[in-house]
Amino acid sequence: MNHLPSSFLVVLAFVTLAVGLIFYFVSRRFLFLICKKNGKDAIARNDYKRAITLLSASERLWGFNVAKQTIPSFENDLAMLDEIYNDLYMVSRSVGVDLDVTECRECIKAVQSEIQCNIAPGKRLSGNKYVAAVMRLKSARYNLRSRLRQIAR
Repeated sequence: MNHLPSSFLVVLAFVTLAVGLIFYFVSRRFLFLICKKNGKDAIARNDYKRAITLLSASERLWGFNVAKQTIPSFENDLAMLDEIYNDLYMVSRSVGVDLDVTECRECIKAVQSEIQCNIAPGKRLSGNKYVAAVMRLKSARYNLRSRLRQIAR
């Protein structure tokens, strides 16, 4: 392998990195969908503690679908996150815990609003406002996860 040009090795390294990243994001998305489905199945069986565990895992694994970066895809991803929050709220009330997901829902609406600005005619997506909305959502999700860990104990 010493007789191969160094540019080939650089290309090989980048290809390996690209394949690794694709595998990472695909497997993360797959785990998200499995946890979400199993959480809904646990709700159907009235196994609420298990549902909280699985839904909180799916919330942690949630992310924008990087394979399809379109406005409808982003809206669908945010709708899935909102659906998880609806299920978590319902399940937490079933076990006698009041889980406040209001901040997370407000952050989702803020991100949706910024995404909608991108497709409205004559309006442009402000990078600063969009990033601020996404960071608020990230912070709200982190706070919710700490509350979920307390419930799971």
